[in-house]
Amino acid sequence: MRLKVVAVLIASAVLASCSGTEEASVKSDWEGGAKFEKGTVVALSELTEAMKDKTVQIEGTVQKLCPGKGCWVEVSDGKSSAIAKSLNDAVLFPKDAVGKKVLVQGIVRVKAGGGCGGEGSEGSDKGAGHECPKPEILVEIQGAKLFP
Repeated sequence: MRLKVVAVLIASAVLASCSGTEEASVKSDWEGGAKFEKGTVVALSELTEAMKDKTVQIEGTVQKLCPGKGCWVEVSDGKSSAIAKSLNDAVLFPKDAVGKKVLVQGIVRVKAGGGCGGEGSEGSDKGAGHECPKPEILVEIQGAKLFP
């Protein structure tokens, strides 16, 4: 009987140690800007003027990337897309970001304007052979993570 109890205790300990590794989150392979933990993610289709100035998290796949400095990405969840942009160049995505999963934390901005150089500017990429998007609604990036 003692042998069975010991065997059950050992098996329980082994199973408990294994379950922790299954729940471990996938590590990002790049992070930029402010550090943050994943919270409640807002669907891209829910980004509206009513969310102006609210801090949100969005996630999806990077469809497009600023070909200049990497200051913006177009994020798609398969149904909708949105632009996430670093208005002050604090977050610059690596050139290999397209096709990767992304998690962005930022502030919803309405009619933010500005080029690649930041709000209200023409941007320092003027003449770099590209044009930065100027959507009605965007997410001003505070922090971002890319995943394989």
